[in-house]
Amino acid sequence: MITLVNSSGLRIAGYLLAAVAACTAGTREARARTVRSDSWPGFWFLAAGILLAMALARWADLGGLIPDWGRRSARSGGWYYRRRELQAAAIIALGAAAVGAMAIAIRWLPPNRRRYLPEVIAVLGLAAFAAVRLVSLHQVDALLYRRRVEGVKLDAAVELAGLALAIFVPFWHPARLRAIASAR
Repeated sequence: MITLVNSSGLRIAGYLLAAVAACTAGTREARARTVRSDSWPGFWFLAAGILLAMALARWADLGGLIPDWGRRSARSGGWYYRRRELQAAAIIALGAAAVGAMAIAIRWLPPNRRRYLPEVIAVLGLAAFAAVRLVSLHQVDALLYRRRVEGVKLDAAVELAGLALAIFVPFWHPARLRAIASAR
């Protein structure tokens, strides 16, 4: 069971399922758009496209190819022994960019579209996590790939948690939940 949880195949399936969930939400909102003027089906289709691209990148093993290409470039360029400084700076910049993008999304989204915020956070978080892994800083890699939680690698646990959020959010309807709760 732990082998399955740590597998890339499960995460590819998670990205595909999250993309289908987002696409389903977009289709649902496109059909109901005449009823709700605050719907934004294009958001869901964009999220589905990003998640599908991430599934394809994981399937093509870009997470292994890009760091290898970077190491080869560093060796041939003569800056291999300075790469750690650049990697650390890139991770800091990626973290700042992710936090900044989320802050902009929080500020930019109109109040009547705040229901999209959890999916924005899930997709941006997954993309930032993937980008940090691509930088392949040794200390971060050691933390993500060697640490385990109940036998599950930390990178798998973090990525699957983000995917669970990205799958769940398109089907989450707080207004419907409030209506059901008040009917009791």
